[in-house]
Amino acid sequence: MAGENELTWEIILLLYRDEEKDALNIASLVLKSRSEVNRILYHRRDLFSKRASPYSARPMWSLTNDGIEVYDLVHANSEINVNMPLF
Repeated sequence: MAGENELTWEIILLLYRDEEKDALNIASLVLKSRSEVNRILYHRRDLFSKRASPYSARPMWSLTNDGIEVYDLVHANSEINVNMPLF
């Protein structure tokens, strides 16, 4: 489970900076397989949203409001309880 949370956080960091990417691009940037990234993206639909991309079968992924709030919560609070679950 910890590995899944770490990958989820890596994807949040990536999409917060770059807004929209497809799963293949995300996978290459976080150095994971596309299937691992897709599993997280589809499993955590509360944090990630997809939209159809014109001229491509690959959906583009971005953060939902909840995903942005998780990022902002971590970076706004200098006294984070490391035992507090984010997801």
